[in-house]
Amino acid sequence: MLLICSLVGASYAQESRQTDLHTMLRVVGPCPVNGIHEMNGEGTVVMEFPNGNSLPMTALKCIHCGELMFCTGYPMSYPNGDFDYIGYYLLPGQYTAHDHFYGVTYISNTNNPHFTSSTTLEGYEFIK
Repeated sequence: MLLICSLVGASYAQESRQTDLHTMLRVVGPCPVNGIHEMNGEGTVVMEFPNGNSLPMTALKCIHCGELMFCTGYPMSYPNGDFDYIGYYLLPGQYTAHDHFYGVTYISNTNNPHFTSSTTLEGYEFIK
């Protein structure tokens, strides 16, 4: 019986480690509901960075699974907007959310967010 528990525990530990590694390394991932994340603008947040800097970013939420990403552009306005590129962006696993009585504070896990001057990102569709 002890051996069985040890094997199950080892399997669980390995599975947890793989899940954490998957989250840390994921650049884009398929939407578990729709396959492609359909991102809708949710407003603006101020992202805080470990070096003390902060940056206003657009919050985008998948209408199917609820995944959040943040970017400095406003890709939902493509092709008619001034800021229709994505710009600097953070994906899940690259930020943490801290709830407060006055709202939510988002803190980046990195001082170097991704950057693209594109209006598209693989695995994501930006909707109006």
